[in-house]
Amino acid sequence: MSVNPKDYRVKITAMWFWYAVASAVASAISITFNKHSLRKIHAPLLSWALFAFSLPTLAAIVLINGIPDFNYKLLLSALLAAILFSIAKTITLVLMKNNKLSEFYPLVATSPLMLYVLGLIILSETVKFVSFLGLITIIMGVYLFNFEKRTKDFLHPIKTLFYNPVSRLFLFGILLANFTALFEKIAVLNTNPSSPEFVLFIEYSLITIFLSGYMTHKDKYWFKEIKTNFKNLFIAGTIFSILAILVVTSFITGSIALVSAIKKLEVVFMLIIGSIFLGDKPGKKVYVATIIMILGVLLIRI
Repeated sequence: MSVNPKDYRVKITAMWFWYAVASAVASAISITFNKHSLRKIHAPLLSWALFAFSLPTLAAIVLINGIPDFNYKLLLSALLAAILFSIAKTITLVLMKNNKLSEFYPLVATSPLMLYVLGLIILSETVKFVSFLGLITIIMGVYLFNFEKRTKDFLHPIKTLFYNPVSRLFLFGILLANFTALFEKIAVLNTNPSSPEFVLFIEYSLITIFLSGYMTHKDKYWFKEIKTNFKNLFIAGTIFSILAILVVTSFITGSIALVSAIKKLEVVFMLIIGSIFLGDKPGKKVYVATIIMILGVLLIRI
């Protein structure tokens, strides 16, 4: 099947904004639930379940809506997205498990800026000046949110890039994850009608195969744990599928950089969930960072 060539100079419409905000809410729910699940489930199995148990929801939607027309660009982009995301996820999990997060984690704030450059160069995506200011404002808020005062030097995480290979590897993992978003957008733009669910079904099927091979290599009997924790794993995968659909749907008409920036509001919604259900009491720094991020989102919305 063939698809007419698409112009990647995407017109930004209002609807993508609300999908992006909804993805931030879904991401906060997903992260909170996953943290709870990790008390009983080891991280590799949960990572596998997020993709494997997303497939039933994605398959059901594809069957209802029908398989769209597509071309080789979708298949190639989905394959590249699956490979890069698998590598990025592995890098992130290994580094977060074996290193001090405060040393490098604030660098996650650079993701929207990276995506802005990639979107501009590869997809010819441009944003309004006010929206760009909003993007930069959100980056500042995310950086402050993840910064730990005990490191004293506000620029310490950035300075570590010059002497700490762990920080550089983490930044490389972020870059790979950003390329994943880029390929997901290219893939969905090469379906007719646009079908984020079909793109994600192909991508997550490939990732599930990759991770299944990895898990089997590490432990031939890992699948026995699925039965024990099936309920939590299935819920985690279902929530993750909704999150992924919202993100990729927003890519159709929205700038990948702005979508990524707005999705960073997940930390704000996690704060709300933690305050209501877990009794968490964040410090002043968190409130300041939250206000800065909300200001950034409002600038993007203007």
